[in-house]
Amino acid sequence: MKIYMPNDADGNVVPSNVTVMYEKDGSVVRVDDLVHGIVSKKWRVQSGRDMFKPSQLYLNKPDSLEQLADDLDRLVNDPETAACTYLNRDKQNCCGCKFKNSLDEFGNRNCIKPFLLDVSARIHRLCGDAK
Repeated sequence: MKIYMPNDADGNVVPSNVTVMYEKDGSVVRVDDLVHGIVSKKWRVQSGRDMFKPSQLYLNKPDSLEQLADDLDRLVNDPETAACTYLNRDKQNCCGCKFKNSLDEFGNRNCIKPFLLDVSARIHRLCGDAK
């Protein structure tokens, strides 16, 4: 009989070596162990003495209006490289950046449009009207 790894609240497969997950409010849950019940055949996340259903936790910190506001507030102090500041990345270090393939019609890197599209998508998602 195959035993499949559990999914988190977003439907992502929880890896066996996970060490941190998040509750809906963004609070950290330290993962001590992933336990699969022999009788119940259900997965549980053990954190100290607490047990959680994996489907009620998140692998990635859930987005919130507060997080979006914090991301945008950083731009006040460093508007010159807006996309890098928004993503909290080193300036002009595009390796691994989700906007790294953003080129304008002249072939120059231009992160402003994908940056604004990302902000817009987050707002729509947080307001519950995402596509």
